[in-house]
Amino acid sequence: MLQNRIYRGEITHKGSAYPGEHKAIVDQALWDKVQAVLAENRVDRTIRADANYPSLLAGLAFDESGERLTPTHAVKKGTRYRYYVSRSLIIGAAKDHSKGRRIPAGNLENLVIGRLRSFLADEGAVLSAISVAEQNGAQQKRLIARGHQISEELPALAPNEIRALLMTLVSRVDIKAEHVEINVYRQRLHTLLKVQSIKQIFAMPAPSSGLDDVLKLRVKARLQRVGREMKLVVHNADDTERQPIPAYSGSLRGRMTFKNDWCKTQI
Repeated sequence: MLQNRIYRGEITHKGSAYPGEHKAIVDQALWDKVQAVLAENRVDRTIRADANYPSLLAGLAFDESGERLTPTHAVKKGTRYRYYVSRSLIIGAAKDHSKGRRIPAGNLENLVIGRLRSFLADEGAVLSAISVAEQNGAQQKRLIARGHQISEELPALAPNEIRALLMTLVSRVDIKAEHVEINVYRQRLHTLLKVQSIKQIFAMPAPSSGLDDVLKLRVKARLQRVGREMKLVVHNADDTERQPIPAYSGSLRGRMTFKNDWCKTQI
């Protein structure tokens, strides 16, 4: 009821709202206030369940078969290890386990966040992403500068704040055989660069699927055994050396060690 736009004097069709012939019984100010509260509650519920070990990409990550990757963990000798696992492996539906994915959570989370940071710090990539929505030259410069600032601020955010940012900005993360693809809402990116604080976008309702242009960021990486564990390994663009991604241990402060030449943007 609280999200039914009929009470605003509108009708909806395929995710879009249009003026109706009936009068609104809820004014715009009250409607906006209620939607903000609902959005904040959604974020709180998703990050409160496991605040000590937040799964930053829960609900966003998918394997190459299109299966959603579910957060899970194992405790070995008192140490907690987090993973993202293909749903078919969890429910036992996959007869051939080689087709499912079991990805170390910290590796994947650091890869996604590192790619977003390198993109936000790339002036040319940001300009290309916002040039259609923002054509004022002076404003473009301000948004590019803001992108670089956000890139620097990200490691200092608390894990629950990073989780909320990813929920708002990222549509989905697809783990392919040879790369990871991060789908970013282009409209949300533009809004993020315009606001003074990252937290201002947390209360925005999620965009309707199919109604928002999506920007695709790609990282060449593959799952490979490193020592006794499986790690996501990033392909270096300049040589044949491959680097395992450092694991995320609950805080991103001082742990972002990605190099820009590891990642290529595809828009």
